[in-house]
Amino acid sequence: LALFMRDKPLTELGSLSSYQMSDSAVRIEAHPNRFLFTNPGQMLINKEDFFTGGLSRPRNELLMSFFRNIGAAERQGYGGCQILESALKRDYKTPEITTSLSRTSLTVWTEGLIGLDPDLTESEKTVLYILQKESEKQAHPFSYLLEKTGLSEYYLRKSLKTLSDKNYLERIGKGRGMTYRLK
Repeated sequence: LALFMRDKPLTELGSLSSYQMSDSAVRIEAHPNRFLFTNPGQMLINKEDFFTGGLSRPRNELLMSFFRNIGAAERQGYGGCQILESALKRDYKTPEITTSLSRTSLTVWTEGLIGLDPDLTESEKTVLYILQKESEKQAHPFSYLLEKTGLSEYYLRKSLKTLSDKNYLERIGKGRGMTYRLK
């Protein structure tokens, strides 16, 4: 996957159909806005190490060595890091991992936060885009968002209320001192 993601956007990887060998085998599902990779068994490293890279515990060291020797695998332990970097570079939603004793699933989104909700208006998308680009966890006052978005006060207030109601934004403070940031 990391090899594909370096060279092409995920939307150019081909047909959006599912491929499944059996319930206990590797499964890849392609959806319009994400790819879902499912492997049997629990991850052998923790989620944080997967995305930071450098630590690898292959289930089959001999097989991994074979792929490395024929040039079909790169450095061990950096696939998750490459997946995360590719997603962030394209402003996609952060990949998600779930793991249990029976299976591990990795969701790689092919859209950003803005594209995942088809009910967002253009004004709401503009506000989200500005907040994403201006540091996700930083809070911004109404006046700053008014200047950056180019929206009228009416549409900005309406968009901020809707985005807060939909749980996209967090409102901090009250009155003129109120600021907004992504949740």
